[in-house]
Amino acid sequence: MTETDNSSPGQIHIVTLSVAGNIDVFTRYVYCDIIVDNLNYFIEQKHLLVYEYVLMPSRLYLMAGTGKGNISRLLRDFKRITGQQLFRAVSTNAKEDRKEWLNRLFNFYSNRYQDNSDRHFWQFGNNPRIVQENSLEVQRMELLQIPVKARLVADASHYLYCSAYPHQRVKLCRQQQE
Repeated sequence: MTETDNSSPGQIHIVTLSVAGNIDVFTRYVYCDIIVDNLNYFIEQKHLLVYEYVLMPSRLYLMAGTGKGNISRLLRDFKRITGQQLFRAVSTNAKEDRKEWLNRLFNFYSNRYQDNSDRHFWQFGNNPRIVQENSLEVQRMELLQIPVKARLVADASHYLYCSAYPHQRVKLCRQQQE
């Protein structure tokens, strides 16, 4: 795999989006569903192509590309929109007992990264790495094994927020893998 900022449509990338400070935010279904809904919006409206994904407690792993435009710009927009929605969801979630702690940490990381906002959700950068055609299947299998290696499940198809899960809701692009 090679890193790139000059991707072209049709290239497949491995991308890791990490929550600032590796905070375990995606332990609540409501926050995971925001990610799933936004992935689907970006697939339908922004030409994001998602081949595989795994949403872990503090990271989103994608095997993705774009049908049009630059993957880095698309991911930048995805992070901006989801960050705003997740801040709002944390702040308004009456059942969130970690609200004060989470907001304090997001504020800390905003100050640490000298960001212009009062809170910072995602770590800077996304460094999409192009997947070489000859390693596509290997990279795909490694991505899907992340929840298994983390010992969250015994089989990737049992992990709810993973493209291997039979009833997952992200509108995957399957054409290049078959």
